[in-house]
Amino acid sequence: MRRLRSVLTILLVLLALAAGAWWAFQRFVGELALNLEPATLQQHLAERFPVRNCQLVLACVEFRAPQLSLPAGGDRLQLDTQLAVQAGGREFPGRAGLAGRLRYEQAAGAFYIDDLTVTDFALDGVPERYAALVRAHGPQAVQAALRDRPVYVIDTSTTAGALARWAVRDVRVADGRFRVSLLRWRD
Repeated sequence: MRRLRSVLTILLVLLALAAGAWWAFQRFVGELALNLEPATLQQHLAERFPVRNCQLVLACVEFRAPQLSLPAGGDRLQLDTQLAVQAGGREFPGRAGLAGRLRYEQAAGAFYIDDLTVTDFALDGVPERYAALVRAHGPQAVQAALRDRPVYVIDTSTTAGALARWAVRDVRVADGRFRVSLLRWRD
């Protein structure tokens, strides 16, 4: 009986210590997160280009050499690309700037770019009707091409990666980095 009482006392003390540690962690840490540098995503993104889309009625558009950046004070990423429009048997070079948001899909453990809008657009020597067509439909062409192409995939071959895949709760831009919140107990 005395031994049972000692074991119960030890278990209660351990439970109280664990509860205190949990409370302190929630109170003072609040969030477990990691920061992804834009250069990390840039490397993975570059592997997925060029992106070619020929769904436009009169032209094909190829987006090349993506450059990813995080404008200060914003919550969107900036994607600048060179582009080439093939129309009427000719190729017209240009550039496009697109702003978008990073989205995380837990089942795949992958990050995608969504909600693209045009921030900059220029084509050299192209007739305005083609330029207007690319300006109007270009973001959808890139988004359609990137919809199923993740810009970053968590490496699940390690235990830490496999756990991280399921722990991601939020992705946002903060301090010039992508802040990936793994666990959050307070906002």
